[in-house]
Amino acid sequence: MSAHKPEDKFALLLMPYFGNWPEWIDAYFETCRWNQEIDYLFFTDCDQPKNPLPSNVSLVTMTLSQFNDLYTARFPSRRRVENPYKICDLRPAYGVIFSESVVDYEFFGWGDIDVVYGDVAAYLTPEMLSADIISFNRAHISGHLTLARTSCADRLVGSFPNWPQRVDDRDYQHLDEPEYLEGLTLSAVESFNTPLSPRTPWTDGRFVFPTEWYWRAGQLTNDLDRGRTFPYLHFMHWKGGDWPRRCGNAHWERQDSVMHIGRTDIAHGFRINSRGFFSLQS
Repeated sequence: MSAHKPEDKFALLLMPYFGNWPEWIDAYFETCRWNQEIDYLFFTDCDQPKNPLPSNVSLVTMTLSQFNDLYTARFPSRRRVENPYKICDLRPAYGVIFSESVVDYEFFGWGDIDVVYGDVAAYLTPEMLSADIISFNRAHISGHLTLARTSCADRLVGSFPNWPQRVDDRDYQHLDEPEYLEGLTLSAVESFNTPLSPRTPWTDGRFVFPTEWYWRAGQLTNDLDRGRTFPYLHFMHWKGGDWPRRCGNAHWERQDSVMHIGRTDIAHGFRINSRGFFSLQS
């Protein structure tokens, strides 16, 4: 299978997710729909979303305990996961844990769901596709979206520094986001996916970021970089959490709801800003 033909399904994202879907899950899935070169496979205890799933998104019913059974069957000496967020540290092992699922794909990968996708495949160059690992950040592996060559699955945990020594720590160790790899080729190109980061300046080198993003028919743009499209938006700093809070962000944590657009209207496009999701017309 060639990853260079846009009609091919060249990648499978493996997405264990336990708990409750976030409020914006229908918007997330709608942006998956427009990336037909990629399949998305969720292992989850969440209910079926109200909007029909895209043809390239599948849900497999699984509990956290069942995930642990599968993980420890593949890695018998490893500690079982107690906190679903800790699963992020296990991402380098996904190609082994879910080995039967990835065999028909040139690449597999993982990612977060506090994102919306633009046209991911259009962003990937032949040079990027020749690497073993594709990161969408320049400074470190982009845990919110990473692609790995399937033929390298067995070697990944040994290529992510200190993974075997640290993965059993009960707390999340950011083991899916190292600054370098050992023994595999890496393509790490900055795609400017996480605005408001105090560590990564924006496209012009300044710490001046877009204030609003627009998604329509698979294309993702913003109010600052006119005419430029992006592969995805990681809206972590609006969503919230400890790090965004420390950076003075976490705007959505101060709101009762961030979805200001009807569920059935999402397919017509939406905009995203510090107050949440809105229709393009509002």
